Amino acid sequence: MEESLNIRKYEELYKLSKDGLDEELGRFRRLDEKASNYLSVLSILLIISGLAGQSTIELIIPPTSIWDWLCLASGVAFFASLLIALHFVFSVLKTSYLLMKIPISTELIKFFDDNDYLDIIYALTKGNVGAVSENRMVSDRKVRNLTWGYRLTLVSVFFRNCVHHFDCGAEVVLHKLNPTILNH
Repeated sequence: MEESLNIRKYEELYKLSKDGLDEELGRFRRLDEKASNYLSVLSILLIISGLAGQSTIELIIPPTSIWDWLCLASGVAFFASLLIALHFVFSVLKTSYLLMKIPISTELIKFFDDNDYLDIIYALTKGNVGAVSENRMVSDRKVRNLTWGYRLTLVSVFFRNCVHHFDCGAEVVLHKLNPTILNH
């Protein structure tokens, strides 16, 4: 009877460790999905800004007014923050992140053959607990990188809006000085 209770106790412990491992693997996959979504947003932002940026560059190079300088500085800050955001998001999607789990191998089969049930359950539980700990560290690193990628995406959007504001501000000033200058 006591051995039966011991076995059930370790089976429950194994089940809890397996659930924890499955939960951490799910977290890992959700982070990858979120990074893919951010990458899509960053790509769209880069494409739109590339198309709109060409006309802005033609207007402000060489910079001749404070508006041009502000627009140029905002544009440089925009692209710098966008590239750094891309770096952080790509680092989340790196394939070099290895998830830990109990390997299925001939050694495992031999371990099952050589040991009794209680020792096997206990060893599998220990393996799962170690894998959860390792995977959590990897997932936490991915969360930090994804958070920085998100923050820098917001910063780049802010600077893109500054570029637009300064570019439009320059057009308004030029139009007030000479109303025919913008009539192409």
